[in-house]
Amino acid sequence: MSGRKVLAAVRGLAGAALGTYLAAWLWTGLLAFLWDQGLDTSLTVLGPLLFCPAAYLGYGCFRGLRQRRFADASTWGCAFLALPLAAKPDTAGVGLTVCLLSALLVCFSRFLGREAFLRYVDPAWYRDPRRIAARYGRGRLSGHWHVSPPFGPEVPAAFDVGSGGTILHVQGDTIRSEPRLRRGRTFLVQDVAGVILAPGVGHCVLYNRQDETLAVFCMSGRNGELFVKYLKNHDVPFRRLTEVPPTGPLALRETREPEEPGALGEAVREIVSECAAELEAGPEREETILHTDLGRYSAWDAQDFSLELRRTRPIGAWIGAGMLLTIAVFPIGFPIAALLGEGCIIPGLKIMVALVFVLLVGPWVWAAASGELFPPRLSVESGHIWLDKGLLPLREICLEDIGGLRYDRSDECYILRDKQGKTLVKFSTRDACGSRFMNFLTDHGITLLK
Repeated sequence: MSGRKVLAAVRGLAGAALGTYLAAWLWTGLLAFLWDQGLDTSLTVLGPLLFCPAAYLGYGCFRGLRQRRFADASTWGCAFLALPLAAKPDTAGVGLTVCLLSALLVCFSRFLGREAFLRYVDPAWYRDPRRIAARYGRGRLSGHWHVSPPFGPEVPAAFDVGSGGTILHVQGDTIRSEPRLRRGRTFLVQDVAGVILAPGVGHCVLYNRQDETLAVFCMSGRNGELFVKYLKNHDVPFRRLTEVPPTGPLALRETREPEEPGALGEAVREIVSECAAELEAGPEREETILHTDLGRYSAWDAQDFSLELRRTRPIGAWIGAGMLLTIAVFPIGFPIAALLGEGCIIPGLKIMVALVFVLLVGPWVWAAASGELFPPRLSVESGHIWLDKGLLPLREICLEDIGGLRYDRSDECYILRDKQGKTLVKFSTRDACGSRFMNFLTDHGITLLK
């Protein structure tokens, strides 16, 4: 084992031990406080269930070794030793009882937060499409759904798949996955190496050639079977979960070695090469192309288009921070109210409830008021730019008011600013129609600011 791995292993073990120690310290402190105040309750016996999640959190925060067996042994061992060290039994019989109780608590609590922990320790397992496909049922209706036949309605140039949760925006060869309250992902249909049919009620998992999950959709949802036909038109293979290997790399497409062309094939290839050379030597196009836009030659291209923008404010971080702060309100507020006296307990409880309400609802209200609760949309119609921010009125962005573009390296997005330096919109060329909007700005003389 290299020195870097040894350092990561020591770091992870120290983080797991520190997380377990802090959880045990808070638990024993809470027991002592409740005992002094005469407020002891039997619910405090559930405190040791937090030892294992605390060890997971400490191991991840200290960036421990990304090896599943070592991480499990470190976190479970620290969680097992926490209760005997905190209880300090006097006799061997009591110590054995405490050890058995600690082992039982670890067996139950090791499932709390384990998925988030394995996301850090074993990212390949977390992104494995077989794991995601196995989550959508136990095979009760595995034979109900099947891939649609090739006949049926024609696949449109652009359509949406799903509703409510994850929505897939399909436009040409580009697929944009938009999960709720998470960052989306854009990929091409050529990146899809295959689809796994989950044993549930028609869920399908798309994966790439690196055996990583790209998106999930349901055949029974909106335009689900239409999306299946779209993938079949691009020769994407479909297989059930029972037809793929349980471990190891997924068997993708079979590759055949190219056959040697015969005499007739050589002659046909020469004729095609001569025709192609004549076409290339033809007259040049008189149209002046100011940019490189391969999408302009596709069937769905038009002068008017719309795209989904990125949020300019960290709405998800605000909502997550509010939820995390609500967890700390009561553990911190109750001891403070008890120290101030009995007369402050009821008013303090009201203040804590109001504070929890503000922390939970406040970020959502602020996001709705700023028009970024949902991703805003931008439309280009007849040379005019319109910005739609949901509850806010529709706004036109004049080209004369645009000062320039800035590139944000943190998330690889472009920020459009006005002449006063105020942020107007934020978009990415990796999203659907993002490159077309960049080309539109370039054609109108709007370039990157230095």
